[in-house]
Amino acid sequence: MGTINYTSGKGNVFKIGFRKKVVLVEDILKHQDKALFDDMCRTGCKNFGKKLSCPPLSPSFENYSRGYKKCIVYLMSIRMSQMNYMPKGANGYFKVKVANGIIKCLMDNLIIKNRKDGQRLISSGSCRMCTKCAGPGESCKKPYRRVFSYEALGINVSELAKATFKYELQWYKNKTVPKYTTILSGILLK
Repeated sequence: MGTINYTSGKGNVFKIGFRKKVVLVEDILKHQDKALFDDMCRTGCKNFGKKLSCPPLSPSFENYSRGYKKCIVYLMSIRMSQMNYMPKGANGYFKVKVANGIIKCLMDNLIIKNRKDGQRLISSGSCRMCTKCAGPGESCKKPYRRVFSYEALGINVSELAKATFKYELQWYKNKTVPKYTTILSGILLK
């Protein structure tokens, strides 16, 4: 795994794990289960039905990738021990949110910078291209910039990370902070 050094505005230096690999769209489709992920979002996400980039308003990966043959799959991770600079009162979930915020910002900048005309982006989490999403029943304010996550498209990112990079994702659960947190994004290629 390669690393990227990132210095925050407050002078903290973070080592970010980084990988990328070009894979066939048909190989990513093996990890699609749109109904399952829509249901998981319905029961566990506050954005369900409220954002145009989230289920049930998001397309399937199969539809979103139609006409594309390959995808650059990007993976970024940060070791949670790097979050120990935070005040003692910062709980584990807050630390994971901050760590994810750091790598999501870096990843968004990377995929936007590397996107070429005619390519489609896959981000992590819900779309952040507008301050406030137009919402259901309205038109997207920036349809040419709107992005979807693998999960919103129905892709199992745990399986995708394992198949593409032989990489095991870890999750925050039972108030236990994982050793690292990871996000995946991508760029669809014709």
